[in-house]
Amino acid sequence: MFAQNDKTFEKLNIEKGDLQSIVYSVCYDEFGNAWFATEDGLVRYNSKEAYFYNTYEGLPEGIGNRVFKVFNDSDNNLWIGTEKGLAKFNFNKNIFEEINDAKSKISKVNYIFEDTNKNIWIATNNGLWKIHKNKNKNEINSKQFLENYIISGITESDTKIIISTNKGLYTFRNDANTILETNLHLVSKNIKTASAIKKIQDNIYLGTKEGQLFKFNSELSNQQQIHFSEKQKGLTIRDIEFNTDRFTIAIDGEGLMILDENFNLVNHYYNDENNPKSISSNGVYDVYFGNDGIIWYATYGGGVNFRAPSKEIFKTFNHQINNKNSLDYNITRAILQVDQTIWFGTKKGISIYDLTSKKWKHLTNFPNTTAYSEEVILSLVRDGEYIWAGSYYHGLYRISIKSNKIETFNSIYPNQKINLNKIFKVFIDTDHDLWIGGIDGKLTQVTKEKVVEYKIQDIRDITQKSSNEIIAVGKEGVFIVNKLNERFSKIALLNPNKETLHYNTINCVLVEKDYLVLGTNGNGLVFYNWETKKINRLNSSNKINSNIIQGILKTDNEYWISTSKGISQIKFDSNDTIVKNFNKTDGLSSNEFNYGAYEKLADGNLVFGGIDGVTMFHPDHLKNRNVIPNLFFEEFYIDNQIVTDSKILKNHINELSSIQLQYNQNSFGLKFVGILQGYANKVKYIYKLEGFDKNWSEPSTKNQINYTNLSSGKYTLKVKASDELGKFASEKAIVIVISSPWYASFWAYIIYGVLIIAMIFGLVYLIKIFEIQKNKEEQIEFFNNITHEIKTPLAILLTTLEDKNNDENVRVKSNIERINALINQMLNFQKFSINNAPAIQVAKINLNDFITNIINDFKPLLEQKELTIEIQNNCIKELFYYDEDYLNKILFNLISNAIKYSFEKNKIIVTIDSNDKNSLLIKVKDFGIGIPKSAQKNILTKFFRAKNVMNNQFSGTGLGLMIVKNIVENSRGKITFKSSLNKGTIFKVVLPSFEKQYSESVIQTKELSEIEVSNEIHKYTDKKVLVVEDNDDLREYLVKTLENYFLVYEAKNGKEGLEFAHNIFPDLILTDFMMPIMDGLEMCIKIKEDINLNHIPIFMLTALHNTIHKKESTEIGVTEYIEKPINISFLLAKIISVFSWQENLREHYKHQTDINIAGKNKVTKENEFLIKLESIILDKIKDESFSLQDICDNIGMSRTSLYMKLKNLIDLSPQDFIIHVKLKHAKKLLIEGDSNIKEVAYASGFSNPKYFSTSFKKVFGLSPSEFVKNLK
Repeated sequence: MFAQNDKTFEKLNIEKGDLQSIVYSVCYDEFGNAWFATEDGLVRYNSKEAYFYNTYEGLPEGIGNRVFKVFNDSDNNLWIGTEKGLAKFNFNKNIFEEINDAKSKISKVNYIFEDTNKNIWIATNNGLWKIHKNKNKNEINSKQFLENYIISGITESDTKIIISTNKGLYTFRNDANTILETNLHLVSKNIKTASAIKKIQDNIYLGTKEGQLFKFNSELSNQQQIHFSEKQKGLTIRDIEFNTDRFTIAIDGEGLMILDENFNLVNHYYNDENNPKSISSNGVYDVYFGNDGIIWYATYGGGVNFRAPSKEIFKTFNHQINNKNSLDYNITRAILQVDQTIWFGTKKGISIYDLTSKKWKHLTNFPNTTAYSEEVILSLVRDGEYIWAGSYYHGLYRISIKSNKIETFNSIYPNQKINLNKIFKVFIDTDHDLWIGGIDGKLTQVTKEKVVEYKIQDIRDITQKSSNEIIAVGKEGVFIVNKLNERFSKIALLNPNKETLHYNTINCVLVEKDYLVLGTNGNGLVFYNWETKKINRLNSSNKINSNIIQGILKTDNEYWISTSKGISQIKFDSNDTIVKNFNKTDGLSSNEFNYGAYEKLADGNLVFGGIDGVTMFHPDHLKNRNVIPNLFFEEFYIDNQIVTDSKILKNHINELSSIQLQYNQNSFGLKFVGILQGYANKVKYIYKLEGFDKNWSEPSTKNQINYTNLSSGKYTLKVKASDELGKFASEKAIVIVISSPWYASFWAYIIYGVLIIAMIFGLVYLIKIFEIQKNKEEQIEFFNNITHEIKTPLAILLTTLEDKNNDENVRVKSNIERINALINQMLNFQKFSINNAPAIQVAKINLNDFITNIINDFKPLLEQKELTIEIQNNCIKELFYYDEDYLNKILFNLISNAIKYSFEKNKIIVTIDSNDKNSLLIKVKDFGIGIPKSAQKNILTKFFRAKNVMNNQFSGTGLGLMIVKNIVENSRGKITFKSSLNKGTIFKVVLPSFEKQYSESVIQTKELSEIEVSNEIHKYTDKKVLVVEDNDDLREYLVKTLENYFLVYEAKNGKEGLEFAHNIFPDLILTDFMMPIMDGLEMCIKIKEDINLNHIPIFMLTALHNTIHKKESTEIGVTEYIEKPINISFLLAKIISVFSWQENLREHYKHQTDINIAGKNKVTKENEFLIKLESIILDKIKDESFSLQDICDNIGMSRTSLYMKLKNLIDLSPQDFIIHVKLKHAKKLLIEGDSNIKEVAYASGFSNPKYFSTSFKKVFGLSPSEFVKNLK
């Protein structure tokens, strides 16, 4: 009977896909990939993932899926033999290619062999084949040998090839190229059923299908049958291997038999269903010793098994089902060596292992337990001939080492009661005092005389510092107990806190001369210096695998700690701290270990208990494997799709040194693996994409990387893989070139260069235009400011003369208006200079009267030069539909120029006529200096003046004709001229009629300025008007005029005006546009943003004829935009119109039947304000405690502001408004008819139905009952 516990067989489990259970052969390729020949194809295993090859993918269709042999030759060519032929692997294409003989097809392949001359020999069911690898083509051209024989195996001895066949052994002499039959007289006839043949050292070993093993010398002259067991008789020997002084015999039906050099059977490994460490099948077909120390086993029905001898240094104890001679329960909580036995405290009591006999004994019959309850043992300590055991449920037990009798502490010492049932630690000090700690009780000291309790709870570990000092650790920190005075103290520096020592509890403690070493749950390993009080830590940031430390053991120069993620070895030297981590991959029983379950044995072995059994090892036996992982590129991705296109990857990605990608293939990924069979989970990777990444990545087990949206260019992707110790091997690199798109090609850049040069020239040109435009705008701004200053005193003069109509004042007024017109001429330069000409305002014009009035204005100039103007009116229609202001400017400029440039004592002819298109034709002819031909092409441009004009010192700016041209073109007209030097000039203008676009509303504005002040003005004498004007004279005049009709207040600038508005709450604000400190526009913006003031109408006064300013004013809520000089009648009419509209709005609101007033209220903000106010009242309509102050708080206004705003908007006080809203709501409820009058009153917020009826009748003219009757 041979024990199997000293070896661990692991069955290979593949993460993705299932490995066929019938496996015939195993081998490595040059990269370390393991290849498995199976019943259903071939499998390549890169230590992390498996890739499958069959006739659907990777294998030739003609050779079938049943693969019997896989073989890697000395030149790293990979061969496979199947039931129907032979194939060789093409690494570039990642496929197998069939090998055929020109004369006949290879049948079932049994074996593949390479001789010393690098010839490949194929053993098949139809003879022996020899392949010369030096041939360029994969064709067999050599002679086929033993065509009618079944060849089972091949080996080589000296200069001859030894062949086992179904008819005996044959030899092939390379020098003679002949086959000879071997005469074996001493050997049984069964030699003809050879199943395996191998040369080992200088001998030939042959196994048969009957289980016989034979040994021959190299000349086959000395034969010997080896008898090693009776169990294999009648069973086929599938493989014979020799390694480290041991023969491994693979037997189909009996597993593995291990023989020493003297052919003694030293071990037999077979499948045991109750032992998870046993081999998974007794049908072993192939044994392969990898160059990395891993041993592989191909089995029939059990898949692939492997052994890692380096892992077997860790001896494990586990519970085996149906096997009493094993650990009784895997979860181990306490460990103690007692002589030549090891005691294990588990969740089912105590298991005792005899180190000598390898036998187990179990103690489960504890007092206070039943067949349905088991005792959990958490701590074990020896006291002479007894063992004290601390349990989780029933306190402390004493067990006799000799008899194994179990007694409770209280039954032994009835007078010394222990008040602690859940015991985590039992400790005996040098005075043989017993110390007990746990949860749900205090730290307890038991001496021969008494029991002492200390107010310390939640204890995990106890140890001794000196003869009189005991250290107890746990959830609350570290305590030192003085045995002499029975007092304790706490090391405050080691208290748990978030800033310095963040831990949940201390699981274990180790006392050293200079240090106190603590294993914490949450902060790793803590070192406390007794003398300096300094604290040092080692945790996951120092590469320890976990911050939860469960146990600490110290050897000569290193610490061994068990954690929640394995075991760590810690070494200190003068320069560095070296940490090496071990987990289940290395051979441990589990990754998670338990606190309290650790022990150092007398022979130096360390034992740690976990959740899945026990791990035991000797630190001196641990050796570094020094196996460097081979980095292998597996798959390449573009846009997260595996690339299979041969145009992109001409070969397999691992065989390439560079890849060329298109510009739109700039998001790619790479999957790689560091091949480390048996230890793949310990491999970590770093990578760097040169040309993109500045530094290497952080080490990680992630073996796939992705890059997205990379720019065109050349990149080098470098990857490194580490071994179990974290040591990184040399890098593997691949160059990735992303080509530029067509728009980034060489010729594209040439084109771009040309375009850039063109753009630079264009930009320079645009900058010049911009500078010109900027200069023009600065001129315009200058004109605006000057004209504003001029027009303000003109406005004062005109308004002063407004009501005085004697002849002298009429003449003065006429001349002032003429000056104003000239100033408007300057302003028109701005209107028509920056492409923002005002829209046409169509008016009905009597042409004869209109032209006559214009000519009359020029009488003084005509008389001065003794000129006459002749009007020729040939128009069929008396009226013309056009913009009156535009027509005035056209005629004024043309006639003015004709007068200016005519010779004295001459005439000017003005002709107006209609053409066929219903347009107006205007001709202005003079007899003057004319325009030189060289100047005629520029005469209609800005600021241009002909030389003859400047030489004769005629005044002018060159603006008039430009304005005429822009007006005519803006109205879709046409202007032309003819001129002869010193003979005169004719200007011809054609203007379209806008009769269809004519609107009475356009004329009303004109007519409004001429109306008399309405008698209605006296209704508004209580209205407050605020005048904001920086010019003292104009402000004084406006105040003096308007105070005849309203209550008038004045302010000098926008800031002062805003302060007045907050104090007096005016009904209307009249403000200038341009003012110091704060202009009118800024004041208007602030008013419209203020909920207390945004209902107030604002009139903007300005001397600037600026469309942009008008647009800005209108957008922010200015009610009217009035240009200077001011027509008082027009102004008063506008004010009356606004007040009248407000009054109509109030009346409408009072008599409306619903909440929505948007139809009548043309100011959106005021509409929203009233709707919001009504909504607040209706939401709280039944809440009698809801007051006016609550409404103000909700709306964000003071009571005064709310009062003034409501009075201005709807002429109701806040209280009247509340009642009005309630009554409207009541009216709505009555119309709906779902409630009686009394219910409606209460639902509308009236506590008195009688008061409700009175109020309802006062507002709506009917009582509620009458209103309801009328509804019917």
